[in-house]
Amino acid sequence: MIGGKIVVLTVAAVMGVAMSAARVDAQQADAGGSPTTAQPLTTDQPAQDALDSPSDVDVFRVDVVGELTIVRVTIARTNDRCEVWGRLLDVDGVELGRVFVAAGATEYLSALAPTAGPYFLVIDKGPYADCSGARYRVELALVALPTPTSTPQPASPSGQQGQEAASTGDIADLLLCVAYSKRVDRLTTIVRRDRHERIHASGKRRSRLTRKLRHDRGKLRGARARANHYCASST
Repeated sequence: MIGGKIVVLTVAAVMGVAMSAARVDAQQADAGGSPTTAQPLTTDQPAQDALDSPSDVDVFRVDVVGELTIVRVTIARTNDRCEVWGRLLDVDGVELGRVFVAAGATEYLSALAPTAGPYFLVIDKGPYADCSGARYRVELALVALPTPTSTPQPASPSGQQGQEAASTGDIADLLLCVAYSKRVDRLTTIVRRDRHERIHASGKRRSRLTRKLRHDRGKLRGARARANHYCASST
């Protein structure tokens, strides 16, 4: 009997380790490099990954089950290597939103999904850096805006369902979250481009780019503060 108990405990221990490893692998599985191999991203399960090479692209699939749904992704950088850019694309590859996430920072990527269907979150190093090693964490929220013909939404195959906005104030905050997120996207791209061009500039052109960069960074700080305020208010 003693020997039997030892065998049973040993097998159970091995099975427990294997199951724990499987759960870790599922949470940290590589996101895949294209829509066809994209890792599903759901509202109840954040994901984390790394950009292992300059050419690495991570793609997550977001399934939206209703019309007029706000898709909001929180992207956090968990180290200070290279760069992290996030883009939200529809099924036709049209870019709905984009954000740059600085080292150690957290940003919101928010966009209005007009129709039900698959959408794709693409994470890469962006257009200016040529490096790798950035690590990040992503978290998804879906909020369905009410419409005159709204009906309860069925759960999607992944088990996620849009949370309907409760009031006019909630809707206003959601729309302002999207609007200021897009402004942050535009200003971030301008700032990164200014910084990239200044590296290769000299003389008066470098001085002009320095002044422009300082001005654009000020506008970006203001837009980011408003985006964070409205996106946090609509949580």
